[in-house]
Amino acid sequence: MRDNVTGLIWERKPVGDGKIGNQGLHDADDRYTWYSTDSNNNGGSPGADNRGNKTCFGFKIGQPATFCNTEAYVNRVNAAGWCGYTDWRLPDRFELRGLADLGVTSQAIDTGYFPDAKGTWYWSSSPSAGYAYFAWNVSFSNGYSSLDYRYEDRAVRFVRGGQ
Repeated sequence: MRDNVTGLIWERKPVGDGKIGNQGLHDADDRYTWYSTDSNNNGGSPGADNRGNKTCFGFKIGQPATFCNTEAYVNRVNAAGWCGYTDWRLPDRFELRGLADLGVTSQAIDTGYFPDAKGTWYWSSSPSAGYAYFAWNVSFSNGYSSLDYRYEDRAVRFVRGGQ
């Protein structure tokens, strides 16, 4: 879905059914830990590669490419060429927070455009500047952004363009 104001193209997922991993690679119910081996953008710590929990589609113990972390998931989506593109990424905290609709009281994202959106926390690509084991996430239940431990399981929504 293209945002005509920012020019960003946002991932849309199938509407979740409350079951992790049963709707394929883009399951809206899947959850990921924050992980980035890019030392230029990880704030001094790569984060949590996987806690061994099956929280996403295709997870297999001992196979890092299937782990339920943000880096492995970005790599899988780009290898699959989602919608014909291979440059999907996690949005930074400002791009992600730009989706929040602070004028509503129940779910702070327009579910008309994002029917798959959950009123939960979503990881951004932004690590904490002062705390190596934290990264920024945004809640679409209230629109707040916050730091959280990278080992927490969170939803993700990819974007392309910008930056």
